Amino acid sequence: MPRNLPNDVRTASTSPDVRDEALGLLLRIASGKDDAVPLPALLSQLSSCKGLSSIQEAFLSELTYGVLRLSSLLDLCAGSYIARPGKLSSMMRMLLRIAIFEMLFVERIPSRATVDECVSIAKRRFGQRAAGFFNAVLRRIAREASRLADGIHERISHLSASSTSEDIALCGSIPPWLAEHWSSHYGQAVAASIVRGLIHAPRPCWRVNTARSCWNELMAECLSLGCERCAPHGFFAPFAGTMPADMQDTLWERLHALEASGAVSRQGKPSQVVAADVAGRMIRFRGGHAGLWDCCCGRGGKTAALMEQGVRVILASDPSSFRLEELQKQFCRLDIPCPSVLRNAAQEITGRSFDAVFVDAPCSGTGTVARNPELIFRLSPEMIKAVSTVQK
Repeated sequence: MPRNLPNDVRTASTSPDVRDEALGLLLRIASGKDDAVPLPALLSQLSSCKGLSSIQEAFLSELTYGVLRLSSLLDLCAGSYIARPGKLSSMMRMLLRIAIFEMLFVERIPSRATVDECVSIAKRRFGQRAAGFFNAVLRRIAREASRLADGIHERISHLSASSTSEDIALCGSIPPWLAEHWSSHYGQAVAASIVRGLIHAPRPCWRVNTARSCWNELMAECLSLGCERCAPHGFFAPFAGTMPADMQDTLWERLHALEASGAVSRQGKPSQVVAADVAGRMIRFRGGHAGLWDCCCGRGGKTAALMEQGVRVILASDPSSFRLEELQKQFCRLDIPCPSVLRNAAQEITGRSFDAVFVDAPCSGTGTVARNPELIFRLSPEMIKAVSTVQK
């Protein structure tokens, strides 16, 4: 279940600061205060603001994603060692989740270090009495970490058509209404399969900037470092533990350097495939001179992919000023001309004509929860209905 962690992530455990930052970030996400900001952007902002090293940033990301994906099962583990778990504050419960996830699933950090650091946070946050409580509970859990981790894996693997909606919700750390929604629309077997997929992080996927004349050489370099081609201009990076640690560290150092220079960008395979298909159609249309309006551009991932491939995007619009700011930052990093941007809903833009319009319509996001687990805190039945109305 762990994502890609640097080989020396253990050095990130010498201070409680990363766990403390993860605690604050998880509480912010759970509160819904940042519901318009995607988790990668929140992590990047926090890492930059706090001056975290790349190792600390990777550790912060691992804790945050892991706790979000397994929160209900982590609570179940904690409940076996606490007389009255319902009496815990939301902050205490979240700190327990962080500690339990780390002991069960982050293999490179000794449990004793996790216990010591989280007890220090508890003492600072809640006082000496709470620190004693955390110390007692976490040391008991540490002694049984292997059994508890096996129990979680087994529970998830046994999800099937005979599983109840309640068990599907528990294993996926999703609200009961969403488990029932999936079960009623797709059946218990498919709902169980969806939840099994949510638990595991999708393979990290990157896109080569084809606006660079050396993009073929960049692709070849990444493949030589152990990546696997998955799209015309994209590749998967290997999961942690599937290659020697020193090779993995070399790969991730290089990927981060290439990303900072604008040579590559993180983008999921489905988005890359869509962008490549649209780009192919646009290049064939009017000899590649047709002007395109990307009317739901978001943070500009597909917009940038289209322009890297030679599409003439003349306008990118979105109702969110934050997303448009992120788009402009991305184009600056990629070192390609930014199209005209307009903050407005697509249906409110009138009086202009375009050769083609690209509509990546707003959706509920339930199909991306594996990659974006923070969406669970933002979803509601009312939101799904509202988005469906917009799409129609």
